[in-house]
Amino acid sequence: MKKKIFVLLFIIFISPANSFSSITKYFGSSKINLDETGVINFLRYLEGTFHAEDIFLNRTAKLMSPMYYAISEDGKVSYGWFCRSTYSSDCSDDFGAFKATEYCKEYSGKKCFIFAYRDEIVWNNLNVRVKELDFIKSVKLFKELELFNEKSSQIINKEN
Repeated sequence: MKKKIFVLLFIIFISPANSFSSITKYFGSSKINLDETGVINFLRYLEGTFHAEDIFLNRTAKLMSPMYYAISEDGKVSYGWFCRSTYSSDCSDDFGAFKATEYCKEYSGKKCFIFAYRDEIVWNNLNVRVKELDFIKSVKLFKELELFNEKSSQIINKEN
């Protein structure tokens, strides 16, 4: 009986960890510096509105849970992969990490890696959850994490 309980606990607690570890091979680990547009795109991904420029869809129809955020090795191109459920726990498709990096690579012509898994920046094993969607606070966070290009032109502010 004790052996059955141990096996059951092993399956419950260890299996999800193995699922997460299977996607870590897609995580980025180089020096990267995002500009202001990169920060805005990341915030749009977190909001579930990464493709807000798509005029054919109702904005509310696009709200989805963020799953994977892939970014090119130069930090210029990114691609968000979303869960179509309002409950991100419903989406555990590891294939999404692969697809996000491949679509990003197709669009950018460069290697792409996972920058964030759901709301957690996993680049360089930072493992920092981003709960604040304010642009100014996010730029400050990216500077603290050494992910922001200090030479980025100041083109975005609260007014625009």
